[in-house]
Amino acid sequence: MKIINKLLITLLITGIVGCSTRQSADKDLETRREALLESIEVFNIAFKSGDNKKLASMITENYQHTNGSSEVIGKESWLAYLQKRSAEIASGKLKVVNYEM
Repeated sequence: MKIINKLLITLLITGIVGCSTRQSADKDLETRREALLESIEVFNIAFKSGDNKKLASMITENYQHTNGSSEVIGKESWLAYLQKRSAEIASGKLKVVNYEM
């Protein structure tokens, strides 16, 4: 009988710890999801306004930019494009009405 009681207690503790670990993992996943969504929003705002310094700080050294209609370009080429784009925004030649990723 003592062995069965110990086994039941062990199973109960294992179940409680397992549930606690699962809740912690779910909370961590939600925290990371929220951080990602916040970063996407910061990126969108920076791109829309032409904040090249912010954009450069958000991409890696081996960044490769792609879109549906152009060839793949590296970080330096993309940043050069952004400089031109920012000048067009500042001059009024380009007006970004909406941008979302």
